[in-house]
Amino acid sequence: MSDGKQDYDIFYDLSAYEDYKISAEGNYDSEKKSLFCNSIDIDLHQKAQIIRICRLFVKFFMILHDSNKGYGSGHISNKYPEFLNYWLNHHLIENSTNEKYHNKLYDCLNSYRSTFDPNNKLKDKIFDIQKYFKNINILYTLYKNYNDIKEKRSNDCHSFLVNCKEYYNKALEKCFQGGDYKLCERLKAFNKFYGNNKRQILTNCPDIKFPTLTEFILLGSGSGKSENQNIGYNLVKNNFHNFYNGLRTIEHRNYPDLSKLLSYKYNILFEHDAEENKNNMMNILKQFFQYCDENRKNEKLSYFMEEFIEQYYNKKKEEYNNIFSDCKANDKKKKYCNLYKECEKNFNNKESTIVWNTHEYIKQQKEYIESLTPLQLWIFKAQSMFQDFDAMSRISPTVMSTMVAIVVCLFFLYKLTPLSSIFRKEKKRRKIPLFFPERPINDVKNHNSENKNAKHKRGKIRFAYQPN
Repeated sequence: MSDGKQDYDIFYDLSAYEDYKISAEGNYDSEKKSLFCNSIDIDLHQKAQIIRICRLFVKFFMILHDSNKGYGSGHISNKYPEFLNYWLNHHLIENSTNEKYHNKLYDCLNSYRSTFDPNNKLKDKIFDIQKYFKNINILYTLYKNYNDIKEKRSNDCHSFLVNCKEYYNKALEKCFQGGDYKLCERLKAFNKFYGNNKRQILTNCPDIKFPTLTEFILLGSGSGKSENQNIGYNLVKNNFHNFYNGLRTIEHRNYPDLSKLLSYKYNILFEHDAEENKNNMMNILKQFFQYCDENRKNEKLSYFMEEFIEQYYNKKKEEYNNIFSDCKANDKKKKYCNLYKECEKNFNNKESTIVWNTHEYIKQQKEYIESLTPLQLWIFKAQSMFQDFDAMSRISPTVMSTMVAIVVCLFFLYKLTPLSSIFRKEKKRRKIPLFFPERPINDVKNHNSENKNAKHKRGKIRFAYQPN
């Protein structure tokens, strides 16, 4: 069966699903409506395992269907068939079953569906989702770990935070670097779910300080809209071209933390350690100041500044104010305080202005551009152009060496392989007979005028040669 379109929004009721799954595991083998599973035609090696998964699926479905019908969608979501399809795929992969048996199981369930699903709830809902499985499984892991702490199925709060960091950041990468917009939407939903239910798990982990997740931002693609949309993302994405919309691109080697933030469209990575989170935030701010300082004479800089402040800084302003207050009041040798002091020393005017009035910070930049003469702006653009040439010179050796390698490769293909016949035509040689027909030859000494005065054609004498 070919891949269908899998719904990602299926884990909100995961806590209830987990409880019903335990109930299904207790008596699935006594369900008579699942006896058809025994007829699956596969090798004996994994037959018992496939039959067990099949019968458990049938029982699990019947329990969820009855609960949804009896208590309504407020108790069990109407999307329980979509969840069951994920659960089935997950179970097959988790148990390392041979992939060639997967479709046989899907076909069997669809063929006998009327015996346990008379209302056709599973119609077109059972199929292979390997194409989407890894991304959906990230969401499942996030919700499951959260619910395990909330429902006291686990008391390992530290491991929960470590796992949450790993899978949340992995989802960010898949979302923005992998281009899975469905995953982006569901990660935004988890972000909200985390914030709404955070207090419920605090009592189960009294010694752990749970970090706050910044509001998840979903910027549009910018297609057909203003060129001043998604500036930060495009400054990172187009860094091979050195400029985007008149602004110098942001390279990871020069601005590692800032470029990572922009590549995730202003969604900061999850960090469960409070101090590491502050370090990351101060690195981002320092690198932002650095970039703005280096490109201060650029007329387009204010657009990027406005986007950065609106989409990121204003949402984190309270946290930044806490960092600034902490570093001013204490002389603790914290990394984030050292970064704060560097900003205070090198970007004093910018740091103090952005703290108190972000609008004034942008206004100062615009006024500075207006104060420049046309000649100063022209000189800056010329400098940028030469810097662009310098960037091209850094990659030119690689380009040249690649071209030389291609030429050498083609030369050897021409000389040493039959491909040479493609480029040249063999001259057709005229066949020379081994024997000429006999002719009577008169001795020249005999005064035979006909032979004596004869002239050879084109002044050439032809000989026939016959090798031994």
